[in-house]
Amino acid sequence: MVKLIPDDHHQALRIRRFSIAFAGYLLLLAMILFLVFFGYMRGRGMLTFGLMAAGLITANMVIYLMFFSGVNQKFKDPSLTIPQLLVGIVFVSLLAYFSPNSVRGIVLLVYILIFVFGTFRLRLREFFLLVAVTEVLYGLSMFCLYQRLPAAVDFKLEFIRAVILAASLL
Repeated sequence: MVKLIPDDHHQALRIRRFSIAFAGYLLLLAMILFLVFFGYMRGRGMLTFGLMAAGLITANMVIYLMFFSGVNQKFKDPSLTIPQLLVGIVFVSLLAYFSPNSVRGIVLLVYILIFVFGTFRLRLREFFLLVAVTEVLYGLSMFCLYQRLPAAVDFKLEFIRAVILAASLL
């Protein structure tokens, strides 16, 4: 029988923590499916959801395989905190892009939940860098949305959201 969690105590703990984050992503995917069902996702509905789900699950499986194989132990941070946070940040930025204006403010709360996962594992410099990356990716998603659908972006409101997001993360 194949073991899903290695015997190494440190690796087993990392996989358990990863599993908690992954369960959160699955819950988030369920909520996105709920948004699709009620017509609150821009794009092609189920196709958009399917592509987002496939990308998120694939990224998380790569991280799991790194833990399972022990490759993660060659890194400075064997918990892979920053890569795991980046997966979440990119995912929520995509979600913000596909969310209508009426839902986007709520979606931004998910950024905060992602940061809770790694707040105590990051150095201050890494934390500030990830906040900056989050702001840039959110701004980029709104810029891309504006390029495609100018009426979908209210610059004043998005600026307020970005400032509140930065203040909340900091």
